[in-house]
Amino acid sequence: MLSYYSNLSSGVCDIDKYIGLSFDDVEFYSDRLASCKGEIREPGVGTGRV
Repeated sequence: MLSYYSNLSSGVCDIDKYIGLSFDDVEFYSDRLASCKGEIREPGVGTGRV
């Protein structure tokens, strides 16, 4: 059941908050990371939209 819910949850998120759609979160993180030096690694959480 948990696996089904996880797949359903991420599927709904992909439809509702698709790649290219911003809630000002993309800009927020871009601004915060602009001054970072070196590599910025994605932590591997979420659906990868941001």
